[in-house]
Amino acid sequence: MRKDIQMPELPEVETVARQLRQKVLEKKVLNIEVFDPKVVDTRLQQLAPFKFKKIQRRGKSIIASMSSFLSGKFLA
Repeated sequence: MRKDIQMPELPEVETVARQLRQKVLEKKVLNIEVFDPKVVDTRLQQLAPFKFKKIQRRGKSIIASMSSFLSGKFLA
């Protein structure tokens, strides 16, 4: 692990998850732009358009469930 990157504390992760629930649940995402392909898999761009259906926290991870307009199935 790089020394300049620190893991967030559990309360911070929960705070971010709550804020995401308030801001993005049921919102339509039309486009995804990846700025750093070393950090984010560029295949995520193929998921749009979709809506966020569920945001949850497991430990220090945030998990977003989405519904695709193309397939109607849930993606994770």
